[in-house]
Amino acid sequence: MKSCKTIIIGAGPAGLFAAANAGPDCLILEKKALPGRKLLISGSGQCNITHTGDIFSFLDKYPGTDRFLKPALSAFPPEKLIALLNSRGIRTLTRPDGKVFPSSMLSSDILRMLLAEINKSGAELLTKCPALSIKRQTDGFTVITDSEEYLAGNLIIAAGGKSYPATGSDGSGSLLTEMAGHPNVAQRPALAPFIIKSPYISELAGLSVKSSKCVLIRKGRLEAKNTGDILFTHTGLSGPGVLDISRFALPGDIFRFSLVSEEASVINESFILESRSSGSNNIKRLIQGLGLPERLALVVFDIHSIKPATHPSEISRETRKALIDSLTAFEVTIHAVEGFNHAMATRGGASIEHINPKTMESLKVPGLFFAGEVMDIDGYTGGYNLQAAFSTGFLAGSSAARRAGVTI
Repeated sequence: MKSCKTIIIGAGPAGLFAAANAGPDCLILEKKALPGRKLLISGSGQCNITHTGDIFSFLDKYPGTDRFLKPALSAFPPEKLIALLNSRGIRTLTRPDGKVFPSSMLSSDILRMLLAEINKSGAELLTKCPALSIKRQTDGFTVITDSEEYLAGNLIIAAGGKSYPATGSDGSGSLLTEMAGHPNVAQRPALAPFIIKSPYISELAGLSVKSSKCVLIRKGRLEAKNTGDILFTHTGLSGPGVLDISRFALPGDIFRFSLVSEEASVINESFILESRSSGSNNIKRLIQGLGLPERLALVVFDIHSIKPATHPSEISRETRKALIDSLTAFEVTIHAVEGFNHAMATRGGASIEHINPKTMESLKVPGLFFAGEVMDIDGYTGGYNLQAAFSTGFLAGSSAARRAGVTI
Protein backbone atom coordinates (compact mmCIF):
# COMPACT_ATOMS: atom_id res chain seq x y z
CA MET A 1 0.00 0.00 0.00
CA LYS A 2 1.38 3.40 -1.05
CA SER A 3 0.87 6.36 1.25
CA CYS A 4 0.91 10.15 1.03
CA LYS A 5 -0.44 13.10 2.96
CA THR A 6 -3.32 13.99 0.60
CA ILE A 7 -5.18 12.13 -2.13
CA ILE A 8 -7.31 14.07 -4.61
CA ILE A 9 -9.91 12.26 -6.70
CA GLY A 10 -10.55 14.04 -9.99
CA ALA A 11 -8.27 16.04 -12.27
CA GLY A 12 -10.64 18.77 -13.39
CA PRO A 13 -9.95 22.43 -12.60
CA ALA A 14 -11.09 22.06 -8.96
CA GLY A 15 -8.96 18.98 -8.34
CA LEU A 16 -5.88 20.28 -10.14
CA PHE A 17 -6.01 23.63 -8.37
CA ALA A 18 -6.54 21.89 -5.04
CA ALA A 19 -3.40 19.86 -5.77
CA ALA A 20 -1.47 23.01 -6.64
CA ASN A 21 -2.24 24.30 -3.14
CA ALA A 22 -2.06 21.03 -1.16
CA GLY A 23 1.72 20.66 -1.10
CA PRO A 24 4.26 18.21 -2.49
CA ASP A 25 3.12 14.95 -0.87
CA CYS A 26 -0.09 14.85 -2.86
CA LEU A 27 -1.50 12.27 -5.28
CA ILE A 28 -4.19 12.98 -7.89
CA LEU A 29 -6.24 10.06 -9.21
CA GLU A 30 -7.97 10.61 -12.57
CA LYS A 31 -10.12 7.95 -14.22
CA LYS A 32 -9.71 9.27 -17.78
CA ALA A 33 -6.60 9.00 -19.92
CA LEU A 34 -6.23 12.77 -19.96
CA PRO A 35 -6.97 15.36 -17.24
CA GLY A 36 -9.33 18.32 -17.62
CA ARG A 37 -11.65 16.76 -20.21
CA LYS A 38 -14.65 18.89 -19.23
CA LEU A 39 -12.50 22.02 -18.94
CA LEU A 40 -11.35 21.57 -22.53
CA ILE A 41 -14.92 21.71 -23.87
CA SER A 42 -16.09 24.57 -21.64
CA GLY A 43 -17.38 27.53 -23.61
CA SER A 44 -17.04 25.48 -26.81
CA GLY A 45 -13.33 25.23 -26.09
CA GLN A 46 -12.92 28.97 -25.46
CA CYS A 47 -13.15 28.73 -21.66
CA ASN A 48 -15.18 31.51 -20.06
CA ILE A 49 -13.08 31.20 -16.93
CA THR A 50 -14.62 33.87 -14.71
CA HIS A 51 -16.58 37.11 -14.70
CA THR A 52 -15.99 40.68 -13.64
CA GLY A 53 -17.68 42.13 -10.56
CA ASP A 54 -17.21 42.50 -6.84
CA ILE A 55 -17.87 39.73 -4.34
CA PHE A 56 -21.46 40.83 -3.72
CA SER A 57 -22.46 40.81 -7.40
CA PHE A 58 -20.82 37.39 -7.68
CA LEU A 59 -22.73 35.90 -4.78
CA ASP A 60 -26.04 36.78 -6.44
CA LYS A 61 -25.19 34.27 -9.17
CA TYR A 62 -25.27 31.22 -6.89
CA PRO A 63 -28.93 30.81 -5.84
CA GLY A 64 -29.23 29.30 -2.39
CA THR A 65 -25.49 28.71 -1.95
CA ASP A 66 -24.18 32.27 -1.80
CA ARG A 67 -23.52 32.23 1.96
CA PHE A 68 -21.68 28.94 1.71
CA LEU A 69 -19.45 30.14 -1.13
CA LYS A 70 -18.64 33.55 0.34
CA PRO A 71 -15.50 32.41 2.26
CA ALA A 72 -14.11 30.59 -0.78
CA LEU A 73 -14.78 33.47 -3.16
CA SER A 74 -13.30 35.89 -0.63
CA ALA A 75 -10.17 33.75 -0.22
CA PHE A 76 -9.64 33.39 -3.96
CA PRO A 77 -11.75 36.00 -5.81
CA PRO A 78 -11.89 36.64 -9.58
CA GLU A 79 -9.15 39.26 -9.47
CA LYS A 80 -6.74 36.74 -7.91
CA LEU A 81 -7.54 34.19 -10.60
CA ILE A 82 -6.97 36.76 -13.33
CA ALA A 83 -3.73 37.89 -11.66
CA LEU A 84 -2.54 34.28 -11.47
CA LEU A 85 -3.22 33.73 -15.15
CA ASN A 86 -1.45 36.94 -16.11
CA SER A 87 1.56 36.04 -13.95
CA ARG A 88 1.79 32.72 -15.78
CA GLY A 89 1.79 34.37 -19.19
CA ILE A 90 -1.91 33.94 -19.97
CA ARG A 91 -3.42 37.26 -20.90
CA THR A 92 -7.16 37.63 -20.43
CA LEU A 93 -9.89 39.22 -22.48
CA THR A 94 -12.95 40.79 -20.85
CA ARG A 95 -16.02 41.11 -23.06
CA PRO A 96 -18.52 43.97 -22.73
CA ASP A 97 -20.90 41.59 -20.92
CA GLY A 98 -18.27 40.97 -18.22
CA LYS A 99 -17.27 37.45 -19.25
CA VAL A 100 -13.54 36.79 -18.95
CA PHE A 101 -11.65 34.50 -21.36
CA PRO A 102 -8.01 33.71 -22.05
CA SER A 103 -7.10 36.10 -24.88
CA SER A 104 -6.13 33.08 -27.00
CA MET A 105 -9.74 31.83 -26.54
CA LEU A 106 -8.26 28.37 -25.90
CA SER A 107 -9.21 26.34 -22.84
CA SER A 108 -6.11 24.23 -23.45
CA ASP A 109 -4.01 27.18 -22.26
CA ILE A 110 -5.75 27.05 -18.88
CA LEU A 111 -5.18 23.30 -18.62
CA ARG A 112 -1.49 23.68 -19.45
CA MET A 113 -1.17 26.30 -16.73
CA LEU A 114 -2.82 24.01 -14.17
CA LEU A 115 -0.57 21.09 -15.06
CA ALA A 116 2.46 23.34 -14.73
CA GLU A 117 1.21 24.40 -11.29
CA ILE A 118 0.93 20.83 -10.00
CA ASN A 119 4.37 20.00 -11.40
CA LYS A 120 5.74 22.99 -9.52
CA SER A 121 4.02 21.91 -6.29
CA GLY A 122 5.42 18.40 -6.54
CA ALA A 123 2.03 16.67 -6.75
CA GLU A 124 1.80 13.41 -8.68
CA LEU A 125 -0.91 12.83 -11.28
CA LEU A 126 -2.04 9.32 -12.19
CA THR A 127 -4.39 8.97 -15.17
CA LYS A 128 -6.46 5.94 -16.15
CA CYS A 129 -6.63 5.31 -12.43
CA PRO A 130 -10.26 5.34 -11.27
CA ALA A 131 -11.04 5.38 -7.58
CA LEU A 132 -13.29 2.36 -7.10
CA SER A 133 -13.92 2.54 -3.38
CA ILE A 134 -12.99 4.43 -0.22
CA LYS A 135 -12.47 3.03 3.26
CA ARG A 136 -12.14 5.19 6.35
CA GLN A 137 -9.22 4.32 8.61
CA THR A 138 -8.25 5.57 12.06
CA ASP A 139 -5.39 7.50 10.48
CA GLY A 140 -7.11 8.62 7.28
CA PHE A 141 -8.51 7.00 4.16
CA THR A 142 -7.71 4.08 1.92
CA VAL A 143 -8.58 4.63 -1.74
CA ILE A 144 -8.76 1.47 -3.80
CA THR A 145 -8.15 1.54 -7.57
CA ASP A 146 -8.09 -1.34 -10.05
CA SER A 147 -4.35 -1.78 -9.57
CA GLU A 148 -3.31 -0.38 -6.19
CA GLU A 149 -4.41 0.80 -2.75
CA TYR A 150 -3.41 4.24 -1.49
CA LEU A 151 -3.45 5.55 2.06
CA ALA A 152 -3.62 9.24 3.00
CA GLY A 153 -4.45 11.32 6.04
CA ASN A 154 -6.47 13.75 3.89
CA LEU A 155 -8.86 13.05 1.04
CA ILE A 156 -10.21 15.68 -1.37
CA ILE A 157 -13.10 14.58 -3.57
CA ALA A 158 -13.22 16.73 -6.71
CA ALA A 159 -14.76 14.22 -9.09
CA GLY A 160 -17.30 16.62 -10.63
CA GLY A 161 -21.04 16.35 -11.01
CA LYS A 162 -23.07 14.39 -13.53
CA SER A 163 -23.22 16.67 -16.58
CA TYR A 164 -21.39 15.69 -19.77
CA PRO A 165 -20.72 12.16 -18.42
CA ALA A 166 -18.44 11.27 -21.36
CA THR A 167 -15.83 13.62 -19.87
CA GLY A 168 -15.74 11.60 -16.64
CA SER A 169 -18.26 13.79 -14.82
CA ASP A 170 -20.64 10.85 -14.49
CA GLY A 171 -21.96 11.07 -10.95
CA SER A 172 -19.38 8.71 -9.47
CA GLY A 173 -18.27 11.52 -7.15
CA SER A 174 -21.53 11.15 -5.23
CA LEU A 175 -20.97 7.42 -4.80
CA LEU A 176 -17.47 8.08 -3.46
CA THR A 177 -18.88 10.76 -1.16
CA GLU A 178 -21.27 8.22 0.34
CA MET A 179 -18.47 5.67 0.74
CA ALA A 180 -16.45 8.25 2.67
CA GLY A 181 -19.39 8.80 5.03
CA HIS A 182 -20.65 12.20 3.93
CA PRO A 183 -24.34 12.77 3.01
CA ASN A 184 -25.49 13.65 -0.51
CA VAL A 185 -28.29 15.68 -2.06
CA ALA A 186 -30.00 14.07 -5.09
CA GLN A 187 -28.45 15.25 -8.36
CA ARG A 188 -30.41 17.04 -11.09
CA PRO A 189 -29.39 18.77 -14.32
CA ALA A 190 -28.64 22.50 -14.07
CA LEU A 191 -27.94 25.03 -16.83
CA ALA A 192 -30.00 22.86 -19.16
CA PRO A 193 -32.22 23.70 -22.16
CA PHE A 194 -35.99 23.25 -22.15
CA ILE A 195 -37.82 20.79 -24.38
CA ILE A 196 -41.00 22.46 -25.65
CA LYS A 197 -43.69 20.55 -27.52
CA SER A 198 -45.11 23.24 -29.81
CA PRO A 199 -45.75 23.40 -33.56
CA TYR A 200 -44.18 26.86 -33.62
CA ILE A 201 -40.91 26.37 -31.76
CA SER A 202 -39.04 24.33 -34.38
CA GLU A 203 -40.00 26.92 -37.03
CA LEU A 204 -38.07 29.52 -35.03
CA ALA A 205 -34.87 27.50 -34.55
CA GLY A 206 -31.81 29.73 -34.71
CA LEU A 207 -33.58 32.96 -33.74
CA SER A 208 -32.66 34.70 -30.51
CA VAL A 209 -34.17 37.35 -28.25
CA LYS A 210 -31.83 39.69 -26.38
CA SER A 211 -32.22 40.54 -22.68
CA SER A 212 -35.58 38.81 -22.36
CA LYS A 213 -37.53 39.15 -19.12
CA CYS A 214 -38.19 35.57 -18.00
CA VAL A 215 -40.67 34.20 -15.47
CA LEU A 216 -41.24 30.62 -14.29
CA ILE A 217 -44.74 29.79 -13.02
CA ARG A 218 -45.88 26.60 -11.25
CA LYS A 219 -49.54 26.09 -10.46
CA GLY A 220 -50.17 29.80 -10.70
CA ARG A 221 -47.30 30.76 -8.38
CA LEU A 222 -44.06 32.52 -9.25
CA GLU A 223 -41.11 30.13 -8.90
CA ALA A 224 -38.28 32.22 -10.34
CA LYS A 225 -37.52 35.14 -12.61
CA ASN A 226 -34.47 36.55 -14.36
CA THR A 227 -33.32 38.42 -17.46
CA GLY A 228 -31.20 36.91 -20.22
CA ASP A 229 -30.91 36.06 -23.88
CA ILE A 230 -33.22 33.36 -25.27
CA LEU A 231 -32.33 31.04 -28.15
CA PHE A 232 -34.94 29.06 -30.07
CA THR A 233 -33.76 25.54 -30.92
CA HIS A 234 -35.21 22.65 -32.93
CA THR A 235 -36.45 21.01 -29.73
CA GLY A 236 -37.22 23.98 -27.50
CA LEU A 237 -35.43 26.88 -25.84
CA SER A 238 -31.91 27.59 -24.67
CA GLY A 239 -29.68 30.62 -24.04
CA PRO A 240 -28.66 32.19 -20.70
CA GLY A 241 -32.22 33.23 -19.82
CA VAL A 242 -33.33 29.60 -19.96
CA LEU A 243 -30.17 27.97 -18.62
CA ASP A 244 -29.97 30.18 -15.54
CA ILE A 245 -33.59 29.53 -14.55
CA SER A 246 -33.57 25.82 -15.43
CA ARG A 247 -32.37 24.76 -11.96
CA PHE A 248 -35.84 25.71 -10.67
CA ALA A 249 -37.87 24.21 -13.54
CA LEU A 250 -40.00 21.07 -13.65
CA PRO A 251 -42.06 19.51 -16.46
CA GLY A 252 -45.46 21.18 -16.67
CA ASP A 253 -44.21 24.57 -15.49
CA ILE A 254 -45.20 27.66 -17.46
CA PHE A 255 -42.32 29.71 -18.87
CA ARG A 256 -43.03 33.28 -19.99
CA PHE A 257 -40.48 35.49 -21.69
CA SER A 258 -40.56 38.83 -23.45
CA LEU A 259 -39.97 39.01 -27.20
CA VAL A 260 -39.43 42.78 -27.21
CA SER A 261 -37.88 45.22 -24.77
CA GLU A 262 -40.80 47.68 -24.65
CA GLU A 263 -43.32 47.54 -21.82
CA ALA A 264 -46.93 46.56 -22.54
CA SER A 265 -48.23 50.07 -21.81
CA VAL A 266 -45.85 51.62 -24.35
CA ILE A 267 -46.81 49.12 -27.03
CA ASN A 268 -50.48 49.65 -26.32
CA GLU A 269 -50.10 53.42 -26.69
CA SER A 270 -48.38 52.91 -30.06
CA PHE A 271 -51.26 50.70 -31.20
CA ILE A 272 -53.83 53.29 -30.19
CA LEU A 273 -51.98 56.09 -31.98
CA GLU A 274 -51.63 54.01 -35.13
CA SER A 275 -55.29 52.98 -34.92
CA ARG A 276 -56.31 56.63 -34.97
CA SER A 277 -53.96 57.36 -37.83
CA SER A 278 -55.15 57.39 -41.40
CA GLY A 279 -51.73 56.21 -42.57
CA SER A 280 -51.00 52.93 -44.34
CA ASN A 281 -48.83 51.48 -41.58
CA ASN A 282 -49.92 47.87 -41.11
CA ILE A 283 -49.56 45.57 -38.11
CA LYS A 284 -46.48 43.87 -39.55
CA ARG A 285 -44.53 47.13 -39.86
CA LEU A 286 -45.64 48.20 -36.41
CA ILE A 287 -44.45 44.97 -34.79
CA GLN A 288 -41.20 44.86 -36.71
CA GLY A 289 -40.58 48.41 -35.56
CA LEU A 290 -40.26 46.93 -32.08
CA GLY A 291 -37.24 44.93 -33.26
CA LEU A 292 -39.04 41.62 -33.71
CA PRO A 293 -37.55 39.41 -36.48
CA GLU A 294 -39.98 38.81 -39.34
CA ARG A 295 -40.07 35.04 -38.83
CA LEU A 296 -41.00 35.48 -35.18
CA ALA A 297 -43.54 38.21 -35.97
CA LEU A 298 -45.29 35.93 -38.48
CA VAL A 299 -45.58 33.16 -35.88
CA VAL A 300 -47.11 35.57 -33.36
CA PHE A 301 -49.61 36.74 -36.00
CA ASP A 302 -50.48 33.13 -36.82
CA ILE A 303 -51.12 32.32 -33.14
CA HIS A 304 -53.66 35.15 -32.96
CA SER A 305 -55.07 34.67 -36.48
CA ILE A 306 -53.96 38.16 -37.57
CA LYS A 307 -53.09 38.94 -41.17
CA PRO A 308 -49.80 40.89 -41.40
CA ALA A 309 -51.34 43.51 -43.72
CA THR A 310 -54.08 44.36 -41.24
CA HIS A 311 -54.30 47.98 -40.13
CA PRO A 312 -54.12 48.42 -36.32
CA SER A 313 -57.60 49.98 -36.31
CA GLU A 314 -59.07 46.69 -37.60
CA ILE A 315 -57.94 44.71 -34.56
CA SER A 316 -60.32 44.34 -31.62
CA ARG A 317 -59.33 45.41 -28.14
CA GLU A 318 -59.29 41.78 -26.97
CA THR A 319 -57.05 40.67 -29.84
CA ARG A 320 -54.77 43.65 -29.31
CA LYS A 321 -54.37 42.76 -25.63
CA ALA A 322 -53.64 39.11 -26.45
CA LEU A 323 -51.06 40.17 -29.05
CA ILE A 324 -49.31 42.51 -26.61
CA ASP A 325 -49.32 39.76 -23.98
CA SER A 326 -47.49 37.50 -26.45
CA LEU A 327 -44.95 40.21 -27.20
CA THR A 328 -44.22 40.97 -23.56
CA ALA A 329 -44.83 37.53 -21.97
CA PHE A 330 -44.75 34.81 -24.62
CA GLU A 331 -45.97 31.67 -22.89
CA VAL A 332 -44.93 28.04 -23.35
CA THR A 333 -45.31 24.90 -21.25
CA ILE A 334 -42.12 23.06 -20.36
CA HIS A 335 -42.37 19.48 -21.56
CA ALA A 336 -39.03 18.52 -20.00
CA VAL A 337 -35.69 19.89 -18.89
CA GLU A 338 -32.84 18.35 -20.89
CA GLY A 339 -30.85 15.65 -19.13
CA PHE A 340 -27.23 15.42 -18.05
CA ASN A 341 -25.94 14.88 -21.59
CA HIS A 342 -27.02 18.43 -22.44
CA ALA A 343 -26.73 20.13 -19.04
CA MET A 344 -23.75 22.40 -18.42
CA ALA A 345 -23.77 21.85 -14.65
CA THR A 346 -25.20 19.67 -11.89
CA ARG A 347 -27.49 20.59 -9.04
CA GLY A 348 -27.05 18.36 -5.99
CA GLY A 349 -24.09 16.33 -4.76
CA ALA A 350 -22.20 16.45 -1.47
CA SER A 351 -24.40 18.24 1.07
CA ILE A 352 -22.99 21.68 1.86
CA GLU A 353 -24.95 21.73 5.13
CA HIS A 354 -22.29 19.37 6.45
CA ILE A 355 -19.22 21.12 4.99
CA ASN A 356 -17.26 23.87 6.74
CA PRO A 357 -17.42 26.78 4.25
CA LYS A 358 -14.15 28.22 5.61
CA THR A 359 -12.12 25.08 4.89
CA MET A 360 -14.23 22.82 2.59
CA GLU A 361 -13.76 20.06 5.18
CA SER A 362 -16.62 17.71 6.01
CA LEU A 363 -18.24 18.35 9.38
CA LYS A 364 -19.09 14.65 9.49
CA VAL A 365 -15.73 13.16 8.49
CA PRO A 366 -12.47 14.80 9.63
CA GLY A 367 -9.85 14.98 6.92
CA LEU A 368 -12.40 14.72 4.10
CA PHE A 369 -12.54 17.78 1.84
CA PHE A 370 -14.54 18.72 -1.26
CA ALA A 371 -13.89 20.96 -4.26
CA GLY A 372 -15.94 21.99 -7.27
CA GLU A 373 -19.09 20.60 -8.78
CA VAL A 374 -19.13 17.41 -6.71
CA MET A 375 -20.78 19.59 -4.07
CA ASP A 376 -24.36 20.86 -4.15
CA ILE A 377 -23.36 24.18 -5.70
CA ASP A 378 -24.17 25.57 -9.13
CA GLY A 379 -24.01 29.06 -10.54
CA TYR A 380 -25.34 30.94 -13.52
CA THR A 381 -23.68 30.94 -16.92
CA GLY A 382 -20.88 33.42 -17.48
CA GLY A 383 -17.82 31.89 -15.81
CA TYR A 384 -19.33 31.59 -12.34
CA ASN A 385 -19.04 27.80 -12.09
CA LEU A 386 -15.40 27.74 -13.13
CA GLN A 387 -14.61 30.50 -10.65
CA ALA A 388 -16.30 28.42 -7.93
CA ALA A 389 -14.18 25.43 -8.95
CA PHE A 390 -10.97 27.44 -8.56
CA SER A 391 -12.07 29.13 -5.32
CA THR A 392 -13.22 25.93 -3.59
CA GLY A 393 -10.18 24.08 -4.96
CA PHE A 394 -7.90 26.70 -3.46
CA LEU A 395 -9.62 26.50 -0.08
CA ALA A 396 -9.74 22.68 0.00
CA GLY A 397 -6.10 22.32 -1.04
CA SER A 398 -4.69 24.94 1.31
CA SER A 399 -6.85 23.65 4.20
CA ALA A 400 -5.66 20.08 3.60
CA ALA A 401 -2.06 21.34 3.54
CA ARG A 402 -2.49 23.02 6.92
CA ARG A 403 -4.08 19.92 8.40
CA ALA A 404 -1.19 17.81 7.14
CA GLY A 405 1.36 20.29 8.46
CA VAL A 406 2.67 20.98 4.96
CA THR A 407 4.33 24.30 4.23
CA ILE A 408 3.89 25.51 0.64
